[in-house]
Amino acid sequence: MAATHLVADVVIDRDDDDRRRCLIAGYLNELHQRHGLPLLPNAVDPSAEVGLLIMDLQPLGNGRWQMDVARARKATSEQAPSFWELELRASDRTFIGRWEDVPPDSPDTFDFDLDALPRWLNEQVV
Repeated sequence: MAATHLVADVVIDRDDDDRRRCLIAGYLNELHQRHGLPLLPNAVDPSAEVGLLIMDLQPLGNGRWQMDVARARKATSEQAPSFWELELRASDRTFIGRWEDVPPDSPDTFDFDLDALPRWLNEQVV
């Protein structure tokens, strides 16, 4: 039933959310014995837990901070396929996002201004 609702949401919203697509692929792959079609790539087990990757951003000065993308890639790649929530800390501020929304072609380090966040990152308001 969850798969049906997930697919309906994607169609209705015209959503291109990678997380949803990977979950749908996971549900369809579970039905492989029934439909006999090839397994879909990038599928994630719908019952897999979502990981939490907590990282400290490095200050560069002038309001700019740096994320160590290479270290994040290494940490997530050494785990079972899953989704990852990001919690990035810069001094007394915390930013949240989803690892799959970080552009895959990002360099090993990603520099940005805390007052002009990339689209995949939001400040956590407490």
